[in-house]
Amino acid sequence: VPASFTVDVSTANGTATGGSDYTALDSTTTGRVTFNGTASENQTVTIPIISDSVVEGNESFTISMGNSSSNLVHVEDTATVTILDDDNATVSISTNGPVNEGDNVTVTLNVDKQVVGGFVVTLSSVDNGSATAGIDYTSISDNITFAGDASENQTVTIQITADEIAEDNQTFLVSGSSNNSSVTVGDALTVTIIDDDSAAVTIEDVNVNEGSNAGLTLTLNNEVEGGFTIDVTAESNGSASGSSGQNDFIGKTESITFSGSAGETKSFSVTTTNNGNANEGNETFVVVMRNLANTSASVTISD
Repeated sequence: VPASFTVDVSTANGTATGGSDYTALDSTTTGRVTFNGTASENQTVTIPIISDSVVEGNESFTISMGNSSSNLVHVEDTATVTILDDDNATVSISTNGPVNEGDNVTVTLNVDKQVVGGFVVTLSSVDNGSATAGIDYTSISDNITFAGDASENQTVTIQITADEIAEDNQTFLVSGSSNNSSVTVGDALTVTIIDDDSAAVTIEDVNVNEGSNAGLTLTLNNEVEGGFTIDVTAESNGSASGSSGQNDFIGKTESITFSGSAGETKSFSVTTTNNGNANEGNETFVVVMRNLANTSASVTISD
């Protein structure tokens, strides 16, 4: 070209927006370039891309030329610029803490950043602890829609089942997944169900003649999941002696296992002796329970 000339370069929004995603070119000032007219000559225009923390996906805008100052130069080409989104959001899962049987547990989902267009989280309960869906709690598999606002919260309620079984505290998991690859759902959350039930083992008092076996019945009043064991001991704490001197009964300790059924009974027998002492009157000894084992349930063995 025999003389220098100018070309106006301008930008136009696509999915990207000038002023928020990139700095738009003004065709009459910042976007005007001057060519000397040399063959294969290059001129450059710089378009600043604006950094943000919004999860919005890749966006684009176009660059076009116009208004050549030389009627010898035609400018009709356009270019598309794609802005690669480098932002990610995280959804955290939390609850209102351990929950008692019969109460509701509230699961709260919180997204830390804005997500343009919103997204959906699928939240599910998972049996991977000691709690069982349909028995200990009501299972969920819910699709939760987020508008995409920063710090947005959504909540889901899970019903915990009430029962009358004395058992260990139980757990299950709540986990989620997102339909947006740029949105990560945090680690699965463990929900703990606090057992509010208890059971007791009682022993009936008995009267027995000297020289007979004292047969005692131990009774479990309420169901205990998984059962348990206790040590039962006949020992002296009254007028009868079971250890030395003039023995009135044979002291013993026996380990007894309950399967855990409500109303379950077990037997414990103690041998008494007829020592020929006619002047001793009625005497007493006790049978006590100790060393509850193989359960974390609330079982009273103080009778």
